[in-house]
Amino acid sequence: MRLLEFKIENQHFLLNGEVRQCKKIDSDDGERRYLFEATEMQKESNGIFEPYKVTAVTFIGQRLNADDVLMDIAGRMSRNETGKLEVLYTHPELKRILDEFKKYPAIDNGDRIIPFFIMYRDVLARLKYATNEFLFYLSDDGLPIMYRTSDGSLVSDNEFADMGLALSEENVENGSEYVLEFKEYDEDLEIPFLEDTPYGWEALDSERVENI
Repeated sequence: MRLLEFKIENQHFLLNGEVRQCKKIDSDDGERRYLFEATEMQKESNGIFEPYKVTAVTFIGQRLNADDVLMDIAGRMSRNETGKLEVLYTHPELKRILDEFKKYPAIDNGDRIIPFFIMYRDVLARLKYATNEFLFYLSDDGLPIMYRTSDGSLVSDNEFADMGLALSEENVENGSEYVLEFKEYDEDLEIPFLEDTPYGWEALDSERVENI
């Protein structure tokens, strides 16, 4: 089943996989979620899609897989990244989930709408500081993340993001950057799509789910 079709840096890819409708075991609330599992990635060559092996690795040398690519692209879509990414198809249930982020715009700079909430891996992140050059989000697990304001592309998701924030604040003081005002939303707001990330309840180690 096709989950995502996209182009990035002029390369054309498909993510195929499974969609399972699940609910929590021993739950009386009747809630249901969709779990997405990317099992195969394909790359287009001369008009034909062929299996593609992900070669990227993490900074500790762990090889990424199709599920990691799914989460990465979904995160890019949640923050409305433009530029190198062009999404051609999104599975309807995944699209419904990601469209929720559009309901909480923080900045509309004319070129693109910058959301207040974004998905970072399998947790929610909130916009904390913004300038004409960079955006700084803080994830629910306490990690700072730094993006470019122009297109939403990732700059850093480690200690360099803290350094970038300090530098941006310094640049604001000397006039080489300026602060962007943004709309904030209640920090205690119940976000129904928080458990609706591509990994769904599978991302919550303490929960058990069953197929419907």
